[in-house]
Amino acid sequence: MKGFDRIDSSALGFAVTSLFYGAISMEEFHQWAAGVLEQNSEDMDLLLGLVDFTGPPAKIYGVIGFVPDWPFNAGAKAALLAIAYRRGTPPVDAGMGPSEAAAKSLHYPEVETRFREAFPFVSLPS
Repeated sequence: MKGFDRIDSSALGFAVTSLFYGAISMEEFHQWAAGVLEQNSEDMDLLLGLVDFTGPPAKIYGVIGFVPDWPFNAGAKAALLAIAYRRGTPPVDAGMGPSEAAAKSLHYPEVETRFREAFPFVSLPS
């Protein structure tokens, strides 16, 4: 499946970044990994490791075996933070408030589109 290896780790990187920025919970991350596993037998060991992962998010790279890459800039980060604020789950060290994150996220609607595609089981409040 595209986005799960060292050459292209964008799908995995987006999911991990969403977890780190509070846009999804660890349970939702597990649900995402299980859903991807249903569609993909190529990366079975990696996905099983992610489904079963129970440590702190920073330790997830040990399961993955490398740091996945989702190339994002400050605006895309703000868009994920805006999602986290809308859901009431921002990280403690967000670095910006909800108004600033929401204003910056307006320039990155593709982040919310990708979020909805990656996590269709997550409802987003307006």
